[in-house]
Amino acid sequence: MPQHQAQPGVVHGGPTQNAIVLPRDRSHPFRLAMKLPLFLHRFTCTLFLLLSLSAFAIIPATAEPAKVELHGNTELLKTVLQKSGTPVTVVEAGKGDLILSSSLGPILAISDELARLPNDFVVKLPPEAAAADGHWASLAANPRALIYSKTAIDSDDLPDGLDQIDDPEWKNRLGWAPTDAGFQTMISVMRISQGDAATLKWLEAVAQNGAKTFASEQAAAQAVAEGQLDGALASIQVGAMIQKTNPESAPGLYPFAAGDAGSFVDHIVVAARTEQETADPLLIWLISKSGQQAFASQMLYPMSAEVKANIALEPLDEMNQPSVDPSALTDLAGTQALLEKAGLLPKD
Repeated sequence: MPQHQAQPGVVHGGPTQNAIVLPRDRSHPFRLAMKLPLFLHRFTCTLFLLLSLSAFAIIPATAEPAKVELHGNTELLKTVLQKSGTPVTVVEAGKGDLILSSSLGPILAISDELARLPNDFVVKLPPEAAAADGHWASLAANPRALIYSKTAIDSDDLPDGLDQIDDPEWKNRLGWAPTDAGFQTMISVMRISQGDAATLKWLEAVAQNGAKTFASEQAAAQAVAEGQLDGALASIQVGAMIQKTNPESAPGLYPFAAGDAGSFVDHIVVAARTEQETADPLLIWLISKSGQQAFASQMLYPMSAEVKANIALEPLDEMNQPSVDPSALTDLAGTQALLEKAGLLPKD
């Protein structure tokens, strides 16, 4: 019988086995096709190895946590920092590379201890956010206001300015927190506009009028929400957060119409004690969209035009703000001495 000639790539069956007969020519398309899976496997493994090695080459070692001092409302600042995803170590005053303050006063009081902020950070700021000397920058605005009970005070009866808070009409109705950094900055503004003698007289008059002292502005504003008081001197941020947590008895927020120290626009501020050639990742985050959203979530006014303040807040440009050069707010010690003289701070 004639023998069947094997055809390349054809399966020949037999009673005991099947076989694939490959052509002898190594360049034959069928033979090359059989080697393709092996080639792809080796190529994939090599590519994976190269990518793995390159990844290790470009990923830097874990950065050291940023050493940060916190001044003023530390709880507010910690809440914002927790959203950063950046390693942070909070250190005591004088030990930080970076400084965050909930008010201008504490930063300006140590202005001679500050280093210039790195250029790659400053160039990302709106022009109005950075100090002329580059030693500090605003991250968010936080105006002062009267937090008032809407049930006890009609909006038409609100005082025009701080100078009316010492009237007998306000006897035993007001709360304040003289140890608060924002309050002390407000008093520094009053000293600039009215002088020390008039400021001291006002402090003593309000105290004698029965103003209740609290450990924090949050506590003073909460007392208004609970109906214990009719008003409290605090920041808009504090009042707005109290509104959110007390929807049934939410107090009103009133930046004084007279444009005096009671409606001063304070700021959340960052500064550095040590020079940085390039900005710390935390610094960059603070002015990023994500960082600015973190400030907005705490009812602050972000400095970036990319992020808007909460719609519940009155626009900054509609407030009657006092005209004060921030560089004049360096004498925090003098303000604290005046508060001590008025009996509102314990003497050292």
